[in-house]
Amino acid sequence: MQQYHVMCARPGMNRGGRSNPAHAAYEPGAHTPAQLRDLIADPHISVVVGHKLTEEHIVALEHEAAKAEPEKAKAAPAKAAKA
Repeated sequence: MQQYHVMCARPGMNRGGRSNPAHAAYEPGAHTPAQLRDLIADPHISVVVGHKLTEEHIVALEHEAAKAEPEKAKAAPAKAAKA
């Protein structure tokens, strides 16, 4: 997923784990899937990734995160062995 933009019609309102300005750009992973769902469910907030963010995008993010977890688990014992 590429960088995404959050636009808030009521700047300062708390959604997605933070206070939202009128516009902010975020890198992938800045919000959890649950936070993204909160954002897109709010009628005062728009999330755009080249086009409007949908549930399909969030599911894709979850799959990417799930694939990354085994790699992180493999790397963790190697780091512990070096310590």
